[in-house]
Amino acid sequence: MMKNIVKSGILALITVFAMTSCDPQEDSNKGLPPVIAVENIKAEIKVDATDPNLFHFKILTPECVGVFKSAQAGISKTGNEFSQRILWEGTYEVTVNVMNPGGMSEAATFSFTVSQTDPTVCENEIFQKLTGGCDAEGGKVWRIDGSLPGHIGCGAEDATSNNWWNPGPWDFDPALYDDDLIFFLNSTQTVLLDNKGKSFMNESTAELFPDGDSSSSFVTTHYTPSTEASWAIETKDGEDWLILNNAFPAYAVNAGAIDSGKYKILELTETHMHIVFLPGGISWHYYLTSLPRD
Repeated sequence: MMKNIVKSGILALITVFAMTSCDPQEDSNKGLPPVIAVENIKAEIKVDATDPNLFHFKILTPECVGVFKSAQAGISKTGNEFSQRILWEGTYEVTVNVMNPGGMSEAATFSFTVSQTDPTVCENEIFQKLTGGCDAEGGKVWRIDGSLPGHIGCGAEDATSNNWWNPGPWDFDPALYDDDLIFFLNSTQTVLLDNKGKSFMNESTAELFPDGDSSSSFVTTHYTPSTEASWAIETKDGEDWLILNNAFPAYAVNAGAIDSGKYKILELTETHMHIVFLPGGISWHYYLTSLPRD
């Protein structure tokens, strides 16, 4: 049953893009335009007129879909126009790919400068709970709370709990429970995944690794986490989302979550966190704690 649920969730990730050509000179023989050359990727990055930490990003290459990424700035967006607050002073780089029916372009790189650190960054309540605050030099450690029923599990896309699959306490390999996810409130908004050399993954993710076993729904595999991982908080329509770049909360649902995952925050206190990963058609729930291990 679990394997079928996982596969259904993965299939729901498939998205069909219907786009017109970025290049008006479409190849009539093949019926598809060529992939856009890097030198033809045009993007605009503007600072807001009233807020020096708010930046507006826009694709200027006509009739394309843009993909913006910057682990340094906590940016992972697909779309032609968006705004994001960048909290820390400094110079940043963002890579931009564009998609058309011909395929995905190579990445062009753009830079922009933030003139000042947001003066309220150390007072932000979510940042304080997540990281321990600006004075927590060692960061704040979170881990999967294995004592709770359904500490990882899944449900319908709009479910607020695991209404499809709700495992019991300590049901899985110890590799799930010894992982630490450490958040820092610093200029790079660093997050570190300390997995003790192994990570717990599902079958679709484990297939990417030499010792993964695709015949099982759950796999423990050797994995070396990135040392350049970052976090960000995005607020949209009154909801807070945790963005993780190059890190994940102990259990990798799919390959995309290893590189960049977006998690809706359903609960965040000083000691407990409930986040949800929504890859499409399914909701994956994670319950974490910052309390010390017994």
